Amino acid sequence: MVDTDLAATPPPVSPDPSAPPFRPLRARYILVGLLPLVALVAASFWLYAVGTTVSAKFDTFTTADIPGRATVSVRPGTWYIYATTGSTINSIQVTDPSGRSLPVKASSAGTITGARGGMDFHAVGQFTVEVGQVGDALVTVDGTDPFRNGSFATGAFSINGFQGPQFGVVVALVVVNIGAAVAIVVVPIVRARRPRRAHT
Repeated sequence: MVDTDLAATPPPVSPDPSAPPFRPLRARYILVGLLPLVALVAASFWLYAVGTTVSAKFDTFTTADIPGRATVSVRPGTWYIYATTGSTINSIQVTDPSGRSLPVKASSAGTITGARGGMDFHAVGQFTVEVGQVGDALVTVDGTDPFRNGSFATGAFSINGFQGPQFGVVVALVVVNIGAAVAIVVVPIVRARRPRRAHT
C-alpha cells in the first residue's frame, strides 16, 4: 500500500551552488548611513528654532517710521537700532531717561530677513544705557527710504550675538556625526590591515 501523503510531498529544493551567497547588511554600515541623515535633520530643526527665536525677539522691538522718533522703555545694557534695508540714515540721536544725550556707535549686530511684514532690517547703530538709568529713552532717526515704507526698530538684542554661537552648535553637530560615521568605516579597516604580533 502506497502512502499518498508522502508521494505528494515534493522533494526539498537544494540551493544553487552557482548563485552568489546572500550577505546581510552589517549594522555598522546602516549606522554610517543614518548618522549624517540624523545630523542634517537635527541641524534643520535647530536652525528653524533659531530663526523663530530671532523673529519673536524682533517682534518685541519698538518701531517707528523713517524719519521719526520712538520712545523706548530701557534698562541698563546695550541697545541696538535696526533700519529697513535700503534706507539711508543721516543721523541717530538718543536721549536717556534723565534727558542726557547718549553717544551712538556703529553696529555690526547683524541682519534679519522677512520681519515686520516681510521686510529686511540691518543694524545701523547701538548705544549703552548705564546702571541706574531705567525708564523711557527717546530715539530719533533722520533718513530717507526709497520705498517710502522704511522704519527702524530698537531693542536690547544682538542678532549676530545670538546666531553666531547657534551656528557653531550646528556645525559641531554635523562634524561630530560625520566624523563618527567615518570612524565606524575606517577603524575596522585599519585594524584589519594592522600586522598581528606572533605569540612566543
